[in-house]
Amino acid sequence: MPAQVTRGTNAALLQNRTEDFDPTRGLIIHYDVRGINPSQVVALRDDCTRNGIANQLTYRQGNVTELVVQDSTQAFTQDVWQIVGTEIEVDLLMNPQITPVMSGSDLFILRQLFNAENYSWTDFVASPDYGKLSATAKANAALLQDFYNLKLSGADGYRRQQYVLKHTTNVASNYSANIADIGVDCIYTPAQLLTECQSTALWATPIYSRLSYKIAHVPQVPASTPANFQWGWLKSASTETTSPYNRIQIETDFTLEMWSTRLYTPF
Repeated sequence: MPAQVTRGTNAALLQNRTEDFDPTRGLIIHYDVRGINPSQVVALRDDCTRNGIANQLTYRQGNVTELVVQDSTQAFTQDVWQIVGTEIEVDLLMNPQITPVMSGSDLFILRQLFNAENYSWTDFVASPDYGKLSATAKANAALLQDFYNLKLSGADGYRRQQYVLKHTTNVASNYSANIADIGVDCIYTPAQLLTECQSTALWATPIYSRLSYKIAHVPQVPASTPANFQWGWLKSASTETTSPYNRIQIETDFTLEMWSTRLYTPF
């Protein structure tokens, strides 16, 4: 049988390039590379494998080696924004109906009362501790008694709705820039949050106008803000998770709450 003669270059040659975009997983570029020297194509395959790029190598008749590459490591990023309504349980003594009528010392005295067992409100009024309450707290004794009766009936707290903004950025596994870790554990005002989320310089897909409207119109600063507290969105540390097509999901939360400026820094 005569020996097969193959004419051409030893280099691996690009035959086709296809760009495939989907908003749920970003941009994937498909490369079709062929060559008559298997070692050249295999070397390219090994380079793709080391960089985590999906590929398929096929040895065809006629001494042709074909490499199909699906490269999702491009710089393209995709952003997903979500506002979630959650429910939390709050201490009865933190209810906004009674916090304005209590000083710090009042809160300490009432917490001792709330934690006591088999102790009636009448006993409390007759005790020396009642005399230590501020004039404002005594003037609102009926309100405080109502909450104490709730405690006696088994209510340790009350449920309250809370808003959380969730932001997910889908990036390539070799992506080296993101603002997700800037401002962690800082309190953002609504205006500061919108400035960051609406920036076209920071995000490929800034937050949509509908969600911006909601952030601007959800309950704003309460009527009474205690000293050393700020009503705003606390930024969490980001979580990064591998996803299909050699991509990374970067997730960050902002939680709307009355935050202590002793514990967290205003942005």
